[in-house]
This record gives sequence, structure tokens and C-alpha cells, in this order.
Amino acid sequence: MALTFGDNIHTKTFTPQEYLVEVLSSAKNKNVIISLEGITNKVFVILKLIRELAFKIHRKSEKRKWTLLVLEETEIDQYMFSIKHLTDLKPLVIRSINHLDFNNYEVIVTTENQCLEIFEKKYLHFDQLNLAIFNNCQKIIVKNSTLF
Repeated sequence: MALTFGDNIHTKTFTPQEYLVEVLSSAKNKNVIISLEGITNKVFVILKLIRELAFKIHRKSEKRKWTLLVLEETEIDQYMFSIKHLTDLKPLVIRSINHLDFNNYEVIVTTENQCLEIFEKKYLHFDQLNLAIFNNCQKIIVKNSTLF
């Protein structure tokens, strides 16, 4: 039975563009560097990728894994809001490395400076990650970057 109010809805407003679905599929299957224009496309791909790979981080054992999301300071609040409201995962923002406790969280959100410090001081190791996302990774190679 067709609903009369649904006849005039344009389906493109509710579905992602085809290339975003292809990008998401590639990112799930192998390590890729994705260059996307616009915050909406970035948020879509990042959230879908986190949700698709979340089954690997719901373990409560010593082999537990986390998702790492490295952002610019100005983007953290927007992504935190999206992760909290559009996934069933609990994100943790790290602005300081004092008293870190990852155990009650699945997604670690931080800046490049804090990320570098977390790995240098061995609070986290790359083998403990199921997914690492570096937003605007092209800026990491800039000479004034802490990761250069």
C-alpha cells in the first residue's frame, strides 16, 4: 500500500552519493587515504566506518581494541555530538593525558598533539586500535606540525 505523503519525496536527500558508498567499502577492506570535500561527507564516512567496524571493539577482554579519531580542536565538539547521538558507542575526548582511563569508552577523540603524546608515553599502542582516522591528514606533514 502506497502512502500518499511519500510520493513526492526525492530519494537522493535520504541516500548517500554513490562515490561515498564506494569510498566506504574501500575503507572497510583496506588501509586507504580518503580526500573528501565538505564536513557532511567527512562525517558520513567517518561515522559509517566507525559503526561498521564497531563489532571488533565491543570485547571486554585484554585484547580489547579502540577506535582513534584525530581531529583539529575546532572539530572535536561536532564529531563528539555526532558519535554520541548517531552511534551506540561511548566517545572519550582527550585534552590532557593525566589520569587516562580508556576502559569505559570505545572511541578516543583527540588532537594530533595529544595523540603523539599518548603514543610516546605508551598509554596506547597501535596494535590496540581497530581503526585509526586522521582527519585532514595532509596537514600532518606541514613543518610546524608536531608529527613532522
